[in-house]
Amino acid sequence: FPKLALSLFNWPYFDPLLSRLVGAALIGIGSISFIENKSSFEAYRGLLIFKIIWSLSALIGILLVILGGAPKSAWLFFVIFAVFNGIWMHYVKYFCK
Repeated sequence: FPKLALSLFNWPYFDPLLSRLVGAALIGIGSISFIENKSSFEAYRGLLIFKIIWSLSALIGILLVILGGAPKSAWLFFVIFAVFNGIWMHYVKYFCK
């Protein structure tokens, strides 16, 4: 499945372990967000800060890959992470005054 998914974005297929680790991280973050969406403010705040740190780290990593000559589709991932990071930063400013 990783080879098929990466080929949709014209992304070279290198290592099934790395692709599966990234997929597992995305599923884990999405799952905990869904499970904890009605949690206490403290739990929500912690998840929000985690997502901001994670997405900023991802943006730096994606940018480094782009500068190293990644396919143009990498910009799509950069934009997606930037949008989510902006949304999460907005919520931190709104909820964590």
